Amino acid sequence: MWLNADVLPGPGRRSCAWDADAFVRSCKTVRGAVPSLGWAVDVGLANCYTNGDVDAMVSLIRRHGLRAVVVAANLRIALRSPALDRLLAESDAELLLWTGTGEPAVAPAALDAAARRFGAGRCAFDALLAPTNAAGRLNGAALGVWGAWRRVKAMAPAREGPEGRPRERTCCAAPRGEA
Repeated sequence: MWLNADVLPGPGRRSCAWDADAFVRSCKTVRGAVPSLGWAVDVGLANCYTNGDVDAMVSLIRRHGLRAVVVAANLRIALRSPALDRLLAESDAELLLWTGTGEPAVAPAALDAAARRFGAGRCAFDALLAPTNAAGRLNGAALGVWGAWRRVKAMAPAREGPEGRPRERTCCAAPRGEA
């Protein structure tokens, strides 16, 4: 049985609701349980898992002497993350590569690429697959555009209305019953 939680801050989300050490200690009290440890991420804003992300995970694994451990990582982000290779080299971890709820489906070729890179015996998948590689690439491009829009929006200064209050959002269509 795997006990899973995103216990460390990760790409696109530099805060985390869990106490990583407390979670691992709790896992050790459940006979036969394998901790499945992940990073909190924002797929739309994330670039890659950094060396710092991997250092924090390796440190957590070593601090608790974990031999049987699964590290959960987002599939799209993992494929852009050279640092994950070091995670596998420095631990006995197995990777669980996932796509999140609401995240667009990935190209089937992404699973093949991950299995080749990380080793078929060291990774498992929990991913929504697109029906074709082309559809998966299109989904990835759309996710990239959405993420870019969110980054630009976050940098834009807030617009103020009268008396220094934020302006209300408006829409080009009048509500029903008004003209």
